[in-house]
Amino acid sequence: MTHHPEALLSLAGNCGDASEDRQELVRLVDTELSIVWADLIAGLPEEAGADLGPDSERARLVRLAIVGVWTTGVVFEMDRTQEGGAQTAARSTLAHRARAVEARIKEGKSPSGEWIAVHPSFDAFAFYDREKPDEPMRLAMQARITGQVKMPPIPGIADDDRLLLVLGRRYGLIEPDGPGMPQMGDGRPLAVLETSLADEILALPSTDAPPVNGKDTEAADSKEAA
Repeated sequence: MTHHPEALLSLAGNCGDASEDRQELVRLVDTELSIVWADLIAGLPEEAGADLGPDSERARLVRLAIVGVWTTGVVFEMDRTQEGGAQTAARSTLAHRARAVEARIKEGKSPSGEWIAVHPSFDAFAFYDREKPDEPMRLAMQARITGQVKMPPIPGIADDDRLLLVLGRRYGLIEPDGPGMPQMGDGRPLAVLETSLADEILALPSTDAPPVNGKDTEAADSKEAA
């Protein structure tokens, strides 16, 4: 504890085994309260069992965290096309990288109709079917991506893919389970973002990451990732 109200210390001081030394009394109060706090936390229901839905404040916070992963998590790339000069670093968001994947698929430069990593170092994926141009691009992720982009974990989920799926679906952020849901080669499931959430992420301006060394992210995305 950082606050020790006088009323609390006075009550504790009336105990038969209370220390007359004030600093020692504070230490004993802290010890006992830490035990009480741990018991209270242990008695709370798991979030997966809580009665929260898409309109809850908790759902809003998780949505903001997911959007932040795609739009403010910065990935660095190197321009490999310069001749005789130093390589130049540029940075880009995962949302921007996903748009670059879509462009490559439309141009026939990347496979169509399958999940593609938007960057080799991050658990962020995009899906676009060139044969179905009216269908929007889909986005998917895994929970540990927050650590990969050096951002705080999604609150209460951290790197737990199961919780990301369970809570994301409850809050209307992740597509429901069903046939054809994607998995990694090791069996870990991908959390496919709900369509409106993916659209929100992809609708952000393509200049959502500032340039580095005078290079903009549009130019960076035309180069192969480092």
